[in-house]
Amino acid sequence: QMCIRDRVSTQSTGRTVMTMPFLLLLFVAALFADASALPHVDVPACESNAAPARVTIAEQADARAAFPAETGVELCWSKQGLELEYVAAGEKLFLNRYDKCNTDMWNNEVVEIFIAPAGKPGQIVTRYTEVECSPHDAIYVSRIHNPYGNGTDKSNEMVPCGTSGIRHFVELHREEELWKTHISIPWSLVSTGPKLETEWRINLFRVLMLNSTADICDDLQCRYGAWSPTGVYPSNYHVSTKLGSMRLV
Repeated sequence: QMCIRDRVSTQSTGRTVMTMPFLLLLFVAALFADASALPHVDVPACESNAAPARVTIAEQADARAAFPAETGVELCWSKQGLELEYVAAGEKLFLNRYDKCNTDMWNNEVVEIFIAPAGKPGQIVTRYTEVECSPHDAIYVSRIHNPYGNGTDKSNEMVPCGTSGIRHFVELHREEELWKTHISIPWSLVSTGPKLETEWRINLFRVLMLNSTADICDDLQCRYGAWSPTGVYPSNYHVSTKLGSMRLV
């Protein structure tokens, strides 16, 4: 994911000086204007008779085109945590050069989730947890502070390897050109209250590399898929006002 900083001019037009706080308010207002269009998923309990919820990562994050590789995510929950299975088809490269925990693996192929308790209606989510997994079963776990909801002045607090409680494994199916990622995220990592929240904000992502000779991803070398497109170019996943909603049912 690319942290794109806004470059805003405060040069006078002769009539009005538009300051950074004013433009940030306009930015936030524009993002909330279509809040009703954000995706939603009801997630059943894993031990229930209901089938897992299934969503698709069907669009590019920048909302300019369809995501070119079929990607589905199944979700269910237990008292211990949230269970996810990504099925990433259309895979040619299975490529991530970052094979250690908590390295900069977002520069190559990964699947991801951003997750946070929903909080109060209309409130910008400024703190959430980011979890990534590569085709080689390396994970990245970080607590994100995104004060403006658009990636500006974003900071990361790494969750030390081996302490997150996340369980994960990857299946590579090279002949079928797909990989499956199983991730179990404990509520103790992401919940903020004494009682398990039922309303959550999430987004789901996949980074697909197009060129095996590229060292790191950008919008020319890769495609950035999102369940809830952020509508930003160059691509930027860290637009928390575009987080979809998830309800535990």
